[in-house]
Amino acid sequence: MNILSIFTTPPTIRSILRTGAILFVPLSALLLTGLVAIAPSFALGQCEPEMVPFPSPQTAAPADSPPLPVPDLQVRAPRSPETEQWLRLTLKDTRERETTSAVAEGSSPFPDTRPSGGNAFPSEPESERWSSFLPIWGEEAQKRGYELPFPFGLSGSFFFAQRDIHVDSVDVDIKNTTLHVDDYAFVKVRSKERNWSMRLDAWLFPFLNIYVLAGYTHEHTDVGIDVYKDDIVKGLPSSLKQVPSHRQTTHAVSGQDILPEHFDVDFDLDLYGPTYGGGATLVGGYKRLFFVADTNYTISDLTGDLGDYNSLDEQVDALLVSARIGWRETIGKMKLNLWIGETYWGISQTIKGEVDVPLLGNVDFKVKESPEKSFSSHIGTHIEITKSFNFLCDVGSNFSDMFSVTPAFMYRF
Repeated sequence: MNILSIFTTPPTIRSILRTGAILFVPLSALLLTGLVAIAPSFALGQCEPEMVPFPSPQTAAPADSPPLPVPDLQVRAPRSPETEQWLRLTLKDTRERETTSAVAEGSSPFPDTRPSGGNAFPSEPESERWSSFLPIWGEEAQKRGYELPFPFGLSGSFFFAQRDIHVDSVDVDIKNTTLHVDDYAFVKVRSKERNWSMRLDAWLFPFLNIYVLAGYTHEHTDVGIDVYKDDIVKGLPSSLKQVPSHRQTTHAVSGQDILPEHFDVDFDLDLYGPTYGGGATLVGGYKRLFFVADTNYTISDLTGDLGDYNSLDEQVDALLVSARIGWRETIGKMKLNLWIGETYWGISQTIKGEVDVPLLGNVDFKVKESPEKSFSSHIGTHIEITKSFNFLCDVGSNFSDMFSVTPAFMYRF
């Protein structure tokens, strides 16, 4: 065909050819663009075991306009059994590395009790804490979800107790001779004690509190002695059965003539003095239930006046061990703690004195005492009005001869 025949082709055929030429150019460009776009994704899918869907980048848009949609052009390769095994091993290795990293940062004795979603008890603002170095492990405990009090506390308390006292021994020295009066005399002692004290405590660990205390004690004691002459004369040594008369007569006066057949001696003593000591408290809990174990040791140096320039000294060594179990509840912004428990009173009292007795001269005596019963039951409460201001009260009894009550106010910082 002659080239010029193209131009002489009928109009219908020329129109079809013209239209095909016009459509061929854009269709070719569109096909080339699609191949360029798909090729990288397809190549990446062949190199990786599986395509992991990464976040699609979005074009920045004004704050009040929705983000522009971007088509997802990622291609996923089918999973094979080898791919599944590879993924499981990779995930296990990643978790082991995370666990090792967490342990390296510092271990903690506290289990993670936080519910899903974060810490149930937000930590206290540092501005409200006097110090941040106590308790040890405190920061880690708060991260684990434990709510801790402020590390230091200053409290003022009043203690009142009344009890029967058991007289262990009464030794009287007369003219270098020691008499064990408790062998032939019945002695009954009733004591009332009042103590005012201040206590400074610190949380050394989230579960251990240590404290020191100092105060002032007043003890009032009612003493009754019941003696029969025959019993006491039998207990007198031979050197005292004949004692000289104060008129220096030529004959000796018999001890049996001096003493009546039976006599009662009743008197009361008031002793005052300082008290000091220290102790430790161990705590634990589960949900709203808590446990407390406390032990403290105190010494009281007391002095008293027997009248007629006679005096006596008393030293009271007290070891108290107590255990409490209780329930913690939140009421509004306050926290209420209620407990019951038992206390062991390991108290040893030693009274020493000297009196001037007619016919006998100076008589030294020493009395050792202890509580009639060593255990008592207790109920109490601790009200946290705020994180800083607390009120406590404990009431105890052995349902026989002993009763005690201890109110206290505490400031924590």
